[in-house]
Amino acid sequence: MKELILDYKRWRCGYMGKDENCRLGDRTRMTMLQSDLGRKIPLEHDRCCLGQFILQLRSDFTEEKIKDIADPYQFGMVIELLTYDNDGFIKNSEFSQEAIDINDNEYTTIVEKIKLLKELCLKHDYKLKVINLPDSLK
Repeated sequence: MKELILDYKRWRCGYMGKDENCRLGDRTRMTMLQSDLGRKIPLEHDRCCLGQFILQLRSDFTEEKIKDIADPYQFGMVIELLTYDNDGFIKNSEFSQEAIDINDNEYTTIVEKIKLLKELCLKHDYKLKVINLPDSLK
């Protein structure tokens, strides 16, 4: 079984929902977040779950290449697990659509999102490993 890694410290999810641990996914915010190491990290370096996954699935993709992409289909190519070709049109896969729905749901907590993403990954023969998750969320 293949493994995908989700880094909590870089994960942007939800909107202004009930979980204060969710970071707003608005790309236009350029405010800085304070990391546990005491250094500032721009929000522009954080990624939604699919943004983190695509960098693991495609070794030729870089942070710069995915910077302005909202959905995997926008790359215009078939990407393992994330997109498929539908008669010459690249579409988001079922996995991508479900992951987007989970990631962006403003009514679920981080813990609920992780549980749902793990279930989704397993459904597609992937294992999800979450790193840098605070003890309070385990």
